[in-house]
Amino acid sequence: MNGEDAIRAVDSLFASVKNADIRQKLGKPHTNAGEILPAGVDSLINSIGDIDDQDIFLDVGCGLGNVLVQFALQTLVSKCYGIEVREEVLIHGLQLMDETPSLRDYCGKVAIVCAEASTIQLAFERPYLTSKRQGLSQ
Repeated sequence: MNGEDAIRAVDSLFASVKNADIRQKLGKPHTNAGEILPAGVDSLINSIGDIDDQDIFLDVGCGLGNVLVQFALQTLVSKCYGIEVREEVLIHGLQLMDETPSLRDYCGKVAIVCAEASTIQLAFERPYLTSKRQGLSQ
């Protein structure tokens, strides 16, 4: 899917989300960095360059999963993983994805875990050891 279509799809999918749905409640620590708009994700994807089915995308602090969905829609990435500490936000995003049949194939590439990112062992080896990209030191 091209960038403009992906932006429209993500905007439509998450249009019903209100600020109150994602903001921290009074008395709870505010640890989110904010949301990135679909146009910003499009710029990020374009700046990365070729993303193919050998690539995996990880979003730490993924919130609703909107960035994950856009990567799934707009690139050939094989899988999009998200980590989100706030269960209510994660569940809300997953429900929205599940309620959108036209995007179900794309959203099938998305997996989100509810956890504190610092408690997860993300890799057992450096992920770029087998990278096809040039210029990485080993």
